[in-house]
Amino acid sequence: MNHIVAPENCAGCALCANLCPKDAITMVWNKYGFLEPEVNTEACINCGMCLRQCPALEESEQAEKAENHPIAYGAWMKDEDILQQSSSGGIFTALARSVLNEGGIIFGVVWQTPDTAVFTSAETEEELAAMRGSKYVPAIVGKIYRQVKHELKKKRKVLFTGTPCQVYALKKYLKTIPENLLTVDIVCHGTPSRLILQKYIQESELKQNDKVVRVRMREKPEGWDPGLSHIALYFENGSRVSHRSNADSFMQLFLSDTMLNTSCYRCPHRTTSRPGDISICDYWGVANYHPDWPLAQGISGVLVNSERGAEAVESIKEQLIIHPTKSQHIMNRQCPEVLPYPVNRELIFNTLRNGSLKDTKLIACHTKAKRLEREINKMRRKQMRYYLLSFILFGKAKTKYREKRKKILQRMANTQIRLDALKN
Repeated sequence: MNHIVAPENCAGCALCANLCPKDAITMVWNKYGFLEPEVNTEACINCGMCLRQCPALEESEQAEKAENHPIAYGAWMKDEDILQQSSSGGIFTALARSVLNEGGIIFGVVWQTPDTAVFTSAETEEELAAMRGSKYVPAIVGKIYRQVKHELKKKRKVLFTGTPCQVYALKKYLKTIPENLLTVDIVCHGTPSRLILQKYIQESELKQNDKVVRVRMREKPEGWDPGLSHIALYFENGSRVSHRSNADSFMQLFLSDTMLNTSCYRCPHRTTSRPGDISICDYWGVANYHPDWPLAQGISGVLVNSERGAEAVESIKEQLIIHPTKSQHIMNRQCPEVLPYPVNRELIFNTLRNGSLKDTKLIACHTKAKRLEREINKMRRKQMRYYLLSFILFGKAKTKYREKRKKILQRMANTQIRLDALKN
């Protein structure tokens, strides 16, 4: 007899399934498109290990820590091919190559099917390639923590990368952290429901009358910026369909913050006190702080959280162009500390299950659309002021306000494109 035992704040980290001495716990998909534990009550011996170790049931030490200020960098790979294949600056590949060169092993996430991501290991460049790129879907952890422990016992260098809750779960599983383990957490915006991707693929297949065989998130045919990067679907007949990320239904629903896992709204890792030795992410907003850095193909934000992390970053600097920056500049846009729980979440999920992506988007993105409308109205008033000033002033002042008006008109046009995409 099976019984769902997921605590309210379950992140689906699968620590319980890895700990269970009788393998009585499996992770199953719930009706919201997230993984949660299910117990085989006939196999369970009531040892209580899963409950004692569950991160969702503990009082978070992470949240109680004094605010940490890690060493921070903006960085990108010198290897232009790897940079192009990576979602941002390619830092994961640089770290992984360093570990592989020492005879080590990498643990990370790959696509198993177009709508399913799983943890696996890589020991070659070819296997490593599948781990590159964003995968905005809950990943199946399986028994990966056990595999990590097995490799560590063999004294191999191990790199484990995952979301903060997965890195934290691995460390709880291991209890003591050996010197040959390097952990990298992704500065995680939140984990979106797998149902969004499944509906997205289903509707795309109906529209194209063909089967999706591959999904690539954050391709960079036009550049790294959210207004330029693409979500791409590859079909059985060899065709490819892509949309710019800021005009793509899947990305809009993900970034609406209304369809994330429940645990994401109360995540204890939304600070600069991180569980990984290194934290990596897109350095969004970097142009505001470092306007002279080249943005075309992506810049990674890198937070160094431990001595082990500092040594790892030092070992890969020859592969990178790397500059110091401020940790808060990285975190400002990437990981807001407060993520409000959506009051209409049930309605949104019901609409997704029974309606279309467009129907869902009209509800989920309503607040965001209203905000964009306010931004456009504010910019419209500002550009009118600039127009009047450029009309009545002379010389350098006239030129200055003409340039300001030109820039704000471009921002208005880009914001209008985003608003139109939300409504269509």
